Amino acid sequence: YNIYQDTPEVEAVFEGTPSEIAEAIFLQQASGAGGMPSLHAGAPFRAACLSLSREYPQLSALTDPALEGRAFEILDRKDRGAIVLDEWVQGVRALLNPQTDKYKNLAKRLEQGHINLHGRSFASVKRVAVV
Repeated sequence: YNIYQDTPEVEAVFEGTPSEIAEAIFLQQASGAGGMPSLHAGAPFRAACLSLSREYPQLSALTDPALEGRAFEILDRKDRGAIVLDEWVQGVRALLNPQTDKYKNLAKRLEQGHINLHGRSFASVKRVAVV
C-alpha cells in the first residue's frame, strides 16, 4: 500500500492474456471509492472508452456520447452505476467477439458509428446567426 495514493495498488490479474490491455485501461481510469476499484459514468468511463478506441480501431465509435452511454448500460450488468474489473474485462471481450444479441447489436452500431471529426470545436463553422 502506497500512502501517497488514495487507493491500494491492485495486482494485475489478466497479465499475459488477451484481456491484459482491457485490464490496464481499467486500472488506469478506475477509482477506488468504496474499497473496490470501479469505473463510474462520466469522465472516468469516457476516458476508458477513449483509450479503448485508440487500442482497438473497431471500437473507435465509442467516443460518441450516445454509444458510450449504451456501452455503459450494457457493461454495468448488475445495474450498480459502477463497473468493476470483471464486468469491464468480460464486456470488452464480448464487444471484440460478440456472442449475445445485445453485444452483437452494439458491435454493429459501433461499426456504423459516425464519429464527430470536429469534436467540440466550432473551428469549422463559417458563419453564425444570432437570433
